Amino acid sequence: MGPEELGSVYESLLELVPTLDLPGRVFGFAGITDAASSSGNARKTTGSYYTPDSLVQELIKSALDPVIAQKLADHPANPIDALLSITVCDPSCGSGHFLLAAARRLAEKLAELHAPDGAVRPDDYRHALREVASRCLYGVDINPMAVELCRVALWLETVDPGKPLGFLNHHIRSGNSLLGTTPDLIAAGLPDDTFTAIEGDDKPACAELKKRNKAERAGFGPLFAKEEDSIREKLRQAATAIEAMDDSQPAALQQKEAAFLTNETAPEYRHAKLLADLWCAAFVIQKRSRGVGILPTPRSVGVSPTATSSQSSIHNPQSPIPSPEAGQLLHTEEDLFGQPVPAAKPTAKPKSSLNAKRAIANSTYIGKAASRVDGVKTDNFNPTTPTGITTGTLRDYVQGKPLPEDLELEVTQLAHQYRFFHWHLAFPQVFDQGSFDCILGNPPWERVKLQQKEWFAERRTEIAKATNASIRKKLIRELLVTEPELHAEYLSALRVAEGESHFLRRSVRFPFCGCGDINLYAIFAETNRQLLSDIGRAGCVLPTGIATDDTTKAFFQNVINTNSLISIFDFENRAPIFPAVDRTVKFCLFTCGSGRLPSVKRAEFVFFAHRVEDLYEMDRRFSLGADEIALLNPTTKTCPIFRSGRDATLSALLYQKTVPLGQTNLGFGFLPKIDMTDEVGSFKLALDRYLWSPVCETIDVSDLLYIRLYESKLMWHYEHRFATFVGSSEEDFEAGNPNRVETDTLQKSDGLSLPRYYVPEPLVADRYSGTNERTKTAPKYLLASRRLTKPANERTAVFAVLPQCGCGNSMFAFTGQSIEHIVWLVANGNSFIFDYCTRNKVGGTNLLQFILQQLPLVPLQEIRSATYLRGEDGLRDWLLPRVLELTYTAWDLEAFAADCGWPGPPFRWDEERRFLLRCELDAAFFHLYLGSEDEWRQQPAALTRAFPTPRHAVSYIMDTFPIVKRKDESKHGTYRTKDTILQIYDALAHSIATGTPYQTLLHPPPADPTCCHPPKS
Repeated sequence: MGPEELGSVYESLLELVPTLDLPGRVFGFAGITDAASSSGNARKTTGSYYTPDSLVQELIKSALDPVIAQKLADHPANPIDALLSITVCDPSCGSGHFLLAAARRLAEKLAELHAPDGAVRPDDYRHALREVASRCLYGVDINPMAVELCRVALWLETVDPGKPLGFLNHHIRSGNSLLGTTPDLIAAGLPDDTFTAIEGDDKPACAELKKRNKAERAGFGPLFAKEEDSIREKLRQAATAIEAMDDSQPAALQQKEAAFLTNETAPEYRHAKLLADLWCAAFVIQKRSRGVGILPTPRSVGVSPTATSSQSSIHNPQSPIPSPEAGQLLHTEEDLFGQPVPAAKPTAKPKSSLNAKRAIANSTYIGKAASRVDGVKTDNFNPTTPTGITTGTLRDYVQGKPLPEDLELEVTQLAHQYRFFHWHLAFPQVFDQGSFDCILGNPPWERVKLQQKEWFAERRTEIAKATNASIRKKLIRELLVTEPELHAEYLSALRVAEGESHFLRRSVRFPFCGCGDINLYAIFAETNRQLLSDIGRAGCVLPTGIATDDTTKAFFQNVINTNSLISIFDFENRAPIFPAVDRTVKFCLFTCGSGRLPSVKRAEFVFFAHRVEDLYEMDRRFSLGADEIALLNPTTKTCPIFRSGRDATLSALLYQKTVPLGQTNLGFGFLPKIDMTDEVGSFKLALDRYLWSPVCETIDVSDLLYIRLYESKLMWHYEHRFATFVGSSEEDFEAGNPNRVETDTLQKSDGLSLPRYYVPEPLVADRYSGTNERTKTAPKYLLASRRLTKPANERTAVFAVLPQCGCGNSMFAFTGQSIEHIVWLVANGNSFIFDYCTRNKVGGTNLLQFILQQLPLVPLQEIRSATYLRGEDGLRDWLLPRVLELTYTAWDLEAFAADCGWPGPPFRWDEERRFLLRCELDAAFFHLYLGSEDEWRQQPAALTRAFPTPRHAVSYIMDTFPIVKRKDESKHGTYRTKDTILQIYDALAHSIATGTPYQTLLHPPPADPTCCHPPKS
């Protein structure tokens, strides 16, 4: 078995969740030997997935190879030492796949440098691998099994005949890479947000601690800095000395192991670690007033309750290191370890009444009144104050005042429970040289939240398999009586999860990603940049949302503004590259610098790749600078998504000539959604027998008026009657699968679309009151667009005017516009060219609000002044009649027609007229967006090379809608939509060139009274 195969072994082991049936005397695994779900497996909860080597190699090229080249270029006189000075780290190393790849690349180069004639022999490569592994590679993982597998993988790869396995414990370590502190954070004291109450905290106690902490921060920084400089130098010297020790012989290896153990138990290290643990524990320790109950603690938190504070404070969560013999003198040439190892002490006896003693001590952690703890005077002791840790606690400890013994024990327990990991203490020699040169990895893609299904999957499968959340919560509450220990364990796990989230949000260690719905991958991305040296590079596998989502926009803006983005290579998992991950998931190879120095002027991009080979298709690959990204996404500065370089070049022009929807300053606003999950209890089902026939626009139930609740699937371009639940089976109704409205219904002026739900009119009136403050009634019509959509659909942007209704959370509803603004937005939003821009923005299955706000609209004044559109006012004389005829096809939109100035009945449904009306609108918007041929010739050469004329751009954009093309060819034998739009486009171009008004293809012209239904009888 090769070292890489350990990755798949590791993944498979994490997949297994043991199940034990005692009455049946059966042992098995959830989801494999029984019918239970394996959703609670450790792979899911740790986000661990084996990364294919093809992706790893691409990150080696983008992140490590440039670092190697830079180091060798900077030190031409001593290339070997320069190469061996490179430090590579994986903060979530798993089985070590990335570190193995880095070791091989570095060893290849080192072997070449060692070979005077350039001919690398196998022995040279093996020696180089061992040397690189012991000096250049660093890894951390929260899972101890992963750490062991990583070491084994490196040992297998670096076996050198005649030598023992290399010492790796000081470089491959176990802990939570994200939960730790830095000297700068400690020096600043504890932030006030440390004392925001979480599950199990007492709010009055938190308020008191926050007030006290604010007064204690002054002057702590210089006090800490003086001690920190002294301790840091000693730790650096010790770590450097261990690095220099030989491990090529068994005796030397044992000496190196013993030196490492001595360093880990040295007073300086223990003091620095406990101080760092204190800072972190302040966020997660239970804060309570005297007499308030203590939240139950799980039986196993990594430290025995009977351990002495001394033993627990030096506990090493990694695999045990062989202890040196008593009395042995450990030393180096610098005599850093010149101290005898004491004989092992007997295990301490269990302390009596530990919980009672802890309760007393817990109420004395913080205070200003002088008292005594175990006979030692301390200013940090007062039996009347709330428990917790403040900056005053840190100051007392730095000044040499001992902590209450039970506080030290609890901090040590919390450190093991949360796996605190302090990078500056674990690798002081690296940070003395300016941090890591290269970060590689594939961190977890998991939300920081306890998932009940997963937690109970391996404890109580009946709870995990509960059919809905309310039943699950009821079963959990019953545990309080039936299994109080399991319930206590659950509460503790809940607090741990909330404690982790609280630390990530409030510790100020993650200013960019520690907000919103936190996902671990984003926190790791920010950590990676923090760990880099000035010229370092980080290359990681991350969800593409790191560059496109609103929740990570602050991080991506900083990456862009500091010119530290190097490349983003985006993949759809359709192949699939990750077999165990859903095929709709999008991820990317994200490479960036630290941001302290510029990395590149223009970053490279590839989107929608399915295989690694796609990255080398030159038409897919393009580059953008920070100014171009700001132009394309002016509000969020997030990453635009393009399928090719041509799309990027064309889009840059479109955004230069337009205004973002969110910056129109014309009163567009987003109405609050009506949540179809949380508020469904107030709805009425249309499937009820008394509602089923006839189809109703409104209903009265117990003197309360109910109106239709629209979902996005019920509407299409200019159509508020696109789909209906009339005739749906009960199964389709429940699943939300409507039918297309039949043509004979569309041709009726009173034909309606039946929704699944009716919603109380007062609820809609209250929710949408901003549109009608005087009467407090629901607006008579709304402009809406689909939220639930994706770029692979037939069309992506869909706008329509809807009759009086409520809008579900699968759509956007707009308010605050005049009728002209509604006409403008519905016409512009339904155009193919606007849809093209939308498809280049949407990466998933939702058109999110921040994306919609950045989409480009033709300025209203440009439409008004387009004299080649027949009439003096392009909006009033061209857009409005076409939008009116396309929209007003039933009496339920009479209020909209009246506001448009139309007093007549609805327009008849005529498919051919509707087709030509839309083609004319599309052709006009192509001209408005792209400009004339004279303007086109003034554009950058990259654009005119890709598209010699604007007409070529029109043809290209229409070809990006393959489903529209396929339907046309199937029904008409040609791509009729494209052909007709180009025909009208050419006619408009002639009008522009000659100054003559365009003559419509419609007879009679748009919105002619002869096209209407008869008036109401």
